[in-house]
Amino acid sequence: MRLLKLLKINSNIKILLSMFMISILFSCKDKQGPGIESWLWVLNPVQLDSKALSERTYTSDGRITFAKFNSDLVPYSRKQAPEVLKTYLQLPLSSEATFLRSARVGNYDQDRFQQRYKGIRVENGIYTVVSKENTIELMMGEFHQVPENFNSSPKLSESEALSKTLKHIGAKKYIWE
Repeated sequence: MRLLKLLKINSNIKILLSMFMISILFSCKDKQGPGIESWLWVLNPVQLDSKALSERTYTSDGRITFAKFNSDLVPYSRKQAPEVLKTYLQLPLSSEATFLRSARVGNYDQDRFQQRYKGIRVENGIYTVVSKENTIELMMGEFHQVPENFNSSPKLSESEALSKTLKHIGAKKYIWE
């Protein structure tokens, strides 16, 4: 509201803007609209482009495991790799691609990304983005679909988990003792 005061917008426009924003939020909440991701396009400058991919391979459930880019038609920068992954793999807001490591093989840079769900590492969720001269050429790997209702809260406290682990292993002495 301070911004609206600074911009000296009259109260009628404030009301219209508020109603518009509320309708957007409700459509996203009730899942009637395309989802909040579509309204947050400003946060991800990479948009789907039908000309961007020349080849692609899918899993049986429709996830992309390989994609070759038309880097001459739609050049994505190597720095845009996390956004490209999020866009073309259609990751929800709760999932992200975090950088793991990079390797150079000949003229190609291979950047590996780990899938995370609400900050938690997803086992075997790895994607590799291959770039040449800082332009993305292809990407391959597998990111997993995590159900929206998946409970990521731990059931055990840290001390309970350690206690159960020590009991299960059953050693007489541990290295830290």
